[in-house]
Amino acid sequence: MDKALLVIDMQEGFRFPETELILPNLLNVVNKFDGQILFSQFVDEPNSMFERRLSWTTFQDINKQKLLREIESKVKNIFSHKTYNPITKQLLDYISENNIKTVYLSGIYTDVSVLVSAMLLFDNNTEVYVLEDCCNSVHKSQTNNIHISAIESLSHIIGKTHIVNSSQVI
Repeated sequence: MDKALLVIDMQEGFRFPETELILPNLLNVVNKFDGQILFSQFVDEPNSMFERRLSWTTFQDINKQKLLREIESKVKNIFSHKTYNPITKQLLDYISENNIKTVYLSGIYTDVSVLVSAMLLFDNNTEVYVLEDCCNSVHKSQTNNIHISAIESLSHIIGKTHIVNSSQVI
């Protein structure tokens, strides 16, 4: 199979109303996707930049690192990362070794991990799509919807035709 769905950081520590909102669409895609399904998992360690700079230690707790219980049974290929960037060397090697040409992105933090993943895959000459209805952002703004702003930016970064809905993929 030359395509993959990358589910980004859908973990218990990121279980928020915004996460719950996209879960039905994401589960539908995971259950029906005709390709490889890959999962990224954010993990943190003591004395990381997240702890030192942001005083954030949530993901040093192994229970917070776990993937959402609703998707646990679907996990076969999981790639851990310790930065905002889920696209690790291990994941890029896997994509290359498995001749994956197209990656569909989904998951939490459209404005952070989804955005950086799209840019890095694009720069790596991978055909990349963002499943707009399978992504969301937890960050808040009083002036705009951060998820929508990130999607608008992504439409310029990877191309408007590469922002799609889950119904276009299954």
